Amino acid sequence: MQKWIGTERRTLEEEKKKLKCNESKFKENLKESERKTIESVIKQADVLGTVLKAVIKFQRRLQVKPQNKGQPKKTTDQDHQIPADEQFDLTKYFKNPSELIDLLKDLETSNLTLIQNCQDAEEIIESLRKTEETLKEESETEVATLTEKVKHLREIILNGDDEYIEEFNQKVTAVAQFAQIQAHFAALRSSVSSYPPGRVAALLISVRNARRNEFRRRQKEEQQKKQEERNRRILERAQAPPPSAAVSSTNILLIC
Repeated sequence: MQKWIGTERRTLEEEKKKLKCNESKFKENLKESERKTIESVIKQADVLGTVLKAVIKFQRRLQVKPQNKGQPKKTTDQDHQIPADEQFDLTKYFKNPSELIDLLKDLETSNLTLIQNCQDAEEIIESLRKTEETLKEESETEVATLTEKVKHLREIILNGDDEYIEEFNQKVTAVAQFAQIQAHFAALRSSVSSYPPGRVAALLISVRNARRNEFRRRQKEEQQKKQEERNRRILERAQAPPPSAAVSSTNILLIC
């Protein structure tokens, strides 16, 4: 029983260690997934921001200011002057306006895709959080169950120890009594060996004579009891009524 209890205790400890290890690994994986998702969203946002800046610059470059219906406004060099941060070669990027429209459509599609990816990432993160909560609840429940088992095993161990101690005390008591008897017997032997041989022989003879006398007395008592039983039966027969004539004649015929 002690071996079984020890095995169960080791199994419970190993299960606790496994639960803690799995919980830590799950938390690390969840953090890594959240970090990668956030980094991906940030990268996509950076790319989108860069493209939007280029589009805004191009739109400003293509803007044509409206003229008044009355008198045409004279243009100056300042009106056509482009800021230094917006000066770049447009021919490297666009050759006709349709390319801008296509780019805007692509940007819109990319934006929708990014929004969808963000929503999917949020759903994944929410699912992971729910999974974490579920695993945490299951681990807490399992830990509580294991704790209850450990408590029960401890009670069994304590009860087993009490029974073992009680049994051991009984064995010790029996052994102590046997030791006392053995010591008393050894003391008697030593006392007998210390007596003179003649006295010991006389004591043995007297003991034998006492046993013989006791045996004879018992035999006499048994014989006396048997004799009393015989006398009682004879007396009962003598006091019994005489048998009838028919019975007596029948007995006579049978005898003949």
